[in-house]
Amino acid sequence: LRPFPGIKHVRSPKGYDDMGIILTWSYYLVMLLFIVSYIQKIFLLLKKKEGPSIVRSGITLPVAASAAVDILFFRRLFFSNAFLWFGEWLFHTCLALIMVRHLRYFLEPVPSCVFALQTPAIIAGYLLPLSLIYVFIAKLFIEKKNYIASSNFFLLALLLLSAITGLLMKLWFRADLA
Repeated sequence: LRPFPGIKHVRSPKGYDDMGIILTWSYYLVMLLFIVSYIQKIFLLLKKKEGPSIVRSGITLPVAASAAVDILFFRRLFFSNAFLWFGEWLFHTCLALIMVRHLRYFLEPVPSCVFALQTPAIIAGYLLPLSLIYVFIAKLFIEKKNYIASSNFFLLALLLLSAITGLLMKLWFRADLA
């Protein structure tokens, strides 16, 4: 049984098949822990709510437009810290473009909108580590808030390692997908 038709299966050297199984199950375990902890935090948040909740009758166009601007451009972060805003917006834009670029590995035929974004996504791949370093420096030296958890720096480090690994695979250690 071949999981990916059209991709030639190459037998791994002795012992490496076990590593693939270990990594796969580790991924599933981490995702399960993430989902369980996320649901647990939602229940804790809902339990903390006190008093009657406000029910709104509907969403108007100005409210929807304001929410879209907040989501797409991080407007509130811009007003609170413009220096950090630049790095955060660049990071999220680069990440979105890279995710769109990776769709070409999973979609056949590749949609024209995904194909059209290949060049900006390649540029975003080079900018992603720089934006993460920028955010790391901004949070470490400029923002200096007591509520910034060390887990934020750990996540930044993981994202940076992932971005560097992606660049290494693109430039030097190319994967044979043929």
